[in-house]
Amino acid sequence: MSIIVKGDSRSVIRKINNHEQDFSDISALTWSAKEITKDFQFCAFHFIGRSRNKTAHAMAQKGLSRGEDGYWVEDAPALVEAAAAEDYRLHEPP
Repeated sequence: MSIIVKGDSRSVIRKINNHEQDFSDISALTWSAKEITKDFQFCAFHFIGRSRNKTAHAMAQKGLSRGEDGYWVEDAPALVEAAAAEDYRLHEPP
C-alpha cells in the first residue's frame, strides 16, 4: 500500500507536491494525481531525470506513436521492456 511515483517533469512533480490550488492548464491532471494518493498508506512523487528513467520515456513515445488511447496489461512492447531492463541494470540497488 506504499508507492513512489517518479516523473521527469520537474514542474509537474512540483505542482503535484504543492498543497496550494493549481490553476494551470494541467490542473485536472495534478488534481487526479493528488486524489490517487488517498488510495495508499504512503504515496510520494519524486523528480527523476529522463536519463535515469528511459522506461517512462519509451512508454510515452510508444503510446504517442499509436495515435489512440490504450494501455498494456501484462506485456509491454519490446522497446519498453528493453528500456526497463537497461534502467534496472544501470540503477540496480546495491
